[in-house]
Amino acid sequence: SSEDLLTLEFQSKSHDKTMKFDVKLMDIDDEELSVPEKDYDFNIEMSSSEFCRIIRNLSNLGDICTIQISKNSLDFSVDGEIGEATIKVNNIQVKNAKEAALKLTFAMRYLKLFTNASSLCNKVKLGMSSESPLMIQFELEENIGKIMYYLAPKMDESD
Repeated sequence: SSEDLLTLEFQSKSHDKTMKFDVKLMDIDDEELSVPEKDYDFNIEMSSSEFCRIIRNLSNLGDICTIQISKNSLDFSVDGEIGEATIKVNNIQVKNAKEAALKLTFAMRYLKLFTNASSLCNKVKLGMSSESPLMIQFELEENIGKIMYYLAPKMDESD
């Protein structure tokens, strides 16, 4: 029925072109999930373009990315069927480090998807704690908002 459609019509300024879209509306009954504020063991700030470059380069070698953080360095590594690689970032900004070091593994597929937001800003913030999802935050330019992603670490098969 027409109540289940959203109609969008666009017309060029010269009125020589008209576009009409009828989009079906969805009725989603899922419950809303909220993410509680978390005080992470490691808060890292780095260039979003560098983060994007690291993830895209490593994604060519494997499906699982290991991120290891200490108070003065951040290591991204992958060990795949065609090879292995480690990219070490020194002199990073780690704020309020509560642990000496932390090492977690994540699905590369999702990390690569999240990097699509890196073109919207200059910096990315990473929040890491053991037993918590990785928080990836892109603050949009001119303080118009932020995009936050959360990714649970991969669990050991032995657990």
